[in-house]
Amino acid sequence: MSGCEGGYNNYGGTILLTKHSGTWTMLWYKGGVPTNTCHRGKLESGREVLVCLARYGGQGNVWTDLYIEDLLMPVSAGAAGKKGTVLSAFDNSSTCGWNPQDEEKPIHITREFIERVQIQTAADGTFRGVSLFGRHGERDMTVAQVNACDNERMPGKPHRGLNFDPPTRPYRVDFKFDGMRMVRVASTPGAPK
Repeated sequence: MSGCEGGYNNYGGTILLTKHSGTWTMLWYKGGVPTNTCHRGKLESGREVLVCLARYGGQGNVWTDLYIEDLLMPVSAGAAGKKGTVLSAFDNSSTCGWNPQDEEKPIHITREFIERVQIQTAADGTFRGVSLFGRHGERDMTVAQVNACDNERMPGKPHRGLNFDPPTRPYRVDFKFDGMRMVRVASTPGAPK
């Protein structure tokens, strides 16, 4: 469910239903548990967990989190630093480097995003891990560049086709699922932590 909670609770939640004798019954609703972009991962026990991506942010700062959701013990993942988050990609390129505390000292810009998540399974379909593919780039901005970038993105102003996003390079991060949690086993330089 989306839009039924405040920002402190990921703007939504999840309803878990079960079907008995052809009738759907609600088992529970958990606010703050986002499950709208998830893939099922079968465990050796036959149970399933969800491998999920969630995006959130504000004022030009956006995080994209990869997390595991176990509906027997749901946690409010998908927000920076919350339990269950495996990896968080950060992007503040929409800020143009503007620093609200001191406009004469632009902030560092990071452009980081996840392009694709590849689920790894064993021959029997048991969830074994993920390979995550994305792009990362960084740059510093001058005060003049911040102003030009801000003008370029301002609705109603003439645009000159300027692009202030930092150039990005591909990255890959591999995780193994040990039956309870994701363990980072490999990554290329520039990959998020």
